[in-house]
Amino acid sequence: MGFHRRRITNDHIRDSYKQRGLSFLKSVLSIDTIICEMGLASNCVGLINSKLNIYDRWLAIEELVKNDIYNKDMYNLDEQIPTTGIYEILYNSEYSRDQKLMEMKLYLSEYKKILDAQGIEYTYAATSIINDYYAQIK
Repeated sequence: MGFHRRRITNDHIRDSYKQRGLSFLKSVLSIDTIICEMGLASNCVGLINSKLNIYDRWLAIEELVKNDIYNKDMYNLDEQIPTTGIYEILYNSEYSRDQKLMEMKLYLSEYKKILDAQGIEYTYAATSIINDYYAQIK
């Protein structure tokens, strides 16, 4: 039995999703070892390895890919802030809305210096992200 490894680019993720949807994307990302490009691909792999339950994990990955493809990303933060953490919090079905807000504030506080350099207050950013998320799912 061989060791299965694959190099995955951001374009490969986008194209796989556009052509065959989430089920094909699951097969692309279920490999022994993944070597991935920074950005969308690494964020997807980060979510695969997250502590979210399997349903929430794939829901977050699908939302991440759709936002990337269709430029609907409501989390327009600095590229130095991994969106993986944001999606982990938003799609964790074990958290209530208030818990999501507290977790988001805690997560963004780790990047306070980056956000301050952009003139973004992290508690405002966390509140905006949570409000946008709940407005989208209504």
